[in-house]
Amino acid sequence: MRHTRYGYWLEEAGPVEPTRPLTGDTTADVVVVGAGYLGLWTAWQLKALEPELDVVVLEAGLAGHGPSGRNGGFVSTLWDDLPILRDRVGDTRAVEVCHASERAVHGVGAFCEAQEVDAWYRLAGTLQVATSEAQLGDWDEVVDACEAVGAPAEAMALSHDEVAARCASPAFLGGVLLRTAANVQPRGCRSACVRR
Repeated sequence: MRHTRYGYWLEEAGPVEPTRPLTGDTTADVVVVGAGYLGLWTAWQLKALEPELDVVVLEAGLAGHGPSGRNGGFVSTLWDDLPILRDRVGDTRAVEVCHASERAVHGVGAFCEAQEVDAWYRLAGTLQVATSEAQLGDWDEVVDACEAVGAPAEAMALSHDEVAARCASPAFLGGVLLRTAANVQPRGCRSACVRR
C-alpha cells in the first residue's frame, strides 16, 4: 500500500463526479457542515425521518477527504469511552449509549446492504496494540469498566501470544480486542446521499 497526502481510501475510491457548488445565497431546513461520516449519515437519517425536509450538505473539499477518508474507514462503538461515560452520566446511561453505538455500527452495514452501497463493509473487532513496554496496560481502565458493568466481552485484554495469533507482528507486545467494530470504504455513503 502506498501512502499519499489524502490516504489510501480516497485514492482507491477513484475519481468523484463533483456536485453543484454553492454559488450564492440559499435556504434550507437543515444545513450540515462537513461531508464526512457524521455529516453524510446525519443528512441521510434526516431525509429518512422526514423525506420532504430540505437538507443541504456543505463540504469545502471532497466528501470524506478529512479524517473519515484518512482513518482507515473505522466504524467504532463507544465502549472504549466507557470510563468517561460512567463518570459523566452513570453506569446505566453509559451502557445505553454504548449499546446505541453498537446499533449504529450494525446500522451502517444494514444501510450498505439496503442501498446496495459497495462500501466494503466488514464487521470485525478492533485490535489496539502496544508496541512499547510503556503502552502495555493502556487499556486496563476500559477493560475494568466493561467488567464492572457486566459487559466483559466488549473489551478483552490480550497477551502477546493472543495478539500474535490474530496479527503476527514481532512489534506487538500485547493489546485489547474491542468486540464490535467494522471497516468501510468512506466514499460509499456519498453516492447514496447524492442519489437521495
